[in-house]
Amino acid sequence: MTPFTMNTNHFLSETHPYDTLTKAELETLTSKIQTLQFSDGETIYKSGQQLEGLYIIAKGCIDITIETGEHLSTLREKNSFGERGLLTNGLAATTAVATKNTTLLLLPKEQFDHLFKTHQPFKNFFTRSRAKVQNFKPNALA
Repeated sequence: MTPFTMNTNHFLSETHPYDTLTKAELETLTSKIQTLQFSDGETIYKSGQQLEGLYIIAKGCIDITIETGEHLSTLREKNSFGERGLLTNGLAATTAVATKNTTLLLLPKEQFDHLFKTHQPFKNFFTRSRAKVQNFKPNALA
């Protein structure tokens, strides 16, 4: 797979809710982020697995499924995932699989927790997202 290069600071400054951070906060955050590469079909994590942090899609595509194998969503660039597990018991509530060659940014759990506790726009964003998933009823879409 050809390496994907990017300016993480610039990418996050154009991605909500990171665009609400000050320049100094953003620089501190980007120094903690890891860049990860996944191939098409590769599993990022499985339901029940301990999460390392929040995943942000820099490039590529991720399919999210629930424990039964039912497809929940397909996520693309600038989407994030893993927050449900991080906000509950630290275990993945879903399974995430790359559906093409994908570059992810991993925001470690400690930084996620810190931002969630100290940065209201960040907390609001992930609280809203979590409420949507908790209220998701697959049969209601039929």
